[in-house]
Amino acid sequence: VFDTMPQKDAVSWAAMLAAYSQGGCSEETLQLFIEMGRCGEWVNRSAFASVLSTCAAIAALECGMKLHGRLIRAGYGVGCFVGNALLAMYFKCGNMEDARNAFEEMEERDVVSWNTMIAGYARHGFGKEALEIFDMMRTTSTKPDDITLVRICFLEHTTYN
Repeated sequence: VFDTMPQKDAVSWAAMLAAYSQGGCSEETLQLFIEMGRCGEWVNRSAFASVLSTCAAIAALECGMKLHGRLIRAGYGVGCFVGNALLAMYFKCGNMEDARNAFEEMEERDVVSWNTMIAGYARHGFGKEALEIFDMMRTTSTKPDDITLVRICFLEHTTYN
């Protein structure tokens, strides 16, 4: 259907990118994103988030870093939606420093942002840092959810036992 559309807009491009990304079609996601650029289509936050998720899935750090630069040049503040995808990409690529920097630069954070930081640090063996993030979270208006609490309980059990 997408290929037969006489006119494609940012929403239709973003929908296709999301479908490919969520379907695990990494190569198709990246190819479509390149095609979108060639067509001169405006890249919205949804498109960026989908491509960042694909970069995370295939651990394409260099590609993700280039997208981060494009986000900045496009004038997008790093809000929750794109910011969370950026955090996940950096952590899945093993780049804790850039994940932390991106987190610090986020204009707003939600429970997913905090959970991504906690899980990212824990996944790479930085339990102390994960617990520090949880302590920071507790000083904000963001309330921990079930996922947060399960991760913290597990961390405290494995860190101190």
